[in-house]
Amino acid sequence: AGWRGWRSWLQFDGFVDAFRGAGARVLVLRLLYTFLMRATYALHSSYEQDRWSMTISTTGYLASYKQALGLIVNTLLVGRLASKLPTSQLLSIALIASAANAVLESTHSTFALYAFVNLPVSAVAGTFTNTMMSVLYSQAVPKRSAGSALSVFDTLSSAANVLAPLYGGFALGHYGTTIQPVLACAHYLVLLGCVRFLLRGDAIEDTTKKTD
Repeated sequence: AGWRGWRSWLQFDGFVDAFRGAGARVLVLRLLYTFLMRATYALHSSYEQDRWSMTISTTGYLASYKQALGLIVNTLLVGRLASKLPTSQLLSIALIASAANAVLESTHSTFALYAFVNLPVSAVAGTFTNTMMSVLYSQAVPKRSAGSALSVFDTLSSAANVLAPLYGGFALGHYGTTIQPVLACAHYLVLLGCVRFLLRGDAIEDTTKKTD
């Protein structure tokens, strides 16, 4: 009885659910995404200043512009498309768009194209990716364990955010910040491969129906 009481108080079962089955696979995917994106864009402001000869104030304006685009997309598009297409499919499309956008960004030197094509596509695809990752995790973990599972993710995500700049800083520092689009494309393709391997179609949704 004592152990059962401690299990309940510590929400032990909820933590276990975060590390098994579909929940574990999506947790790995989300942590990998957090790590790679944090590493890729660790020196983003320096990249923009070096690549486009931008001032610090201009990089701030563009950051707000990108956030505003993401807000609009999240408000007007995400919900509508999520109701029509499987979550894993939307996630794959967003990652493919991000990879293609990174390739385009690496092949031109026109600031207008960067501001009015690359940034909007990045905002749209990034918003979809973040939202679909969250949706998948909520689907993969039993509702009774949602709070504990989110706590596990937040803790491990914080650890990933500590380590990622070390990797990103080394890569971008060694090869130069202008290689950021190439690094981003490689990371998006890695994530796409992980999505195809870890999610395997509708496996997450099927598992959810059995666990709830």
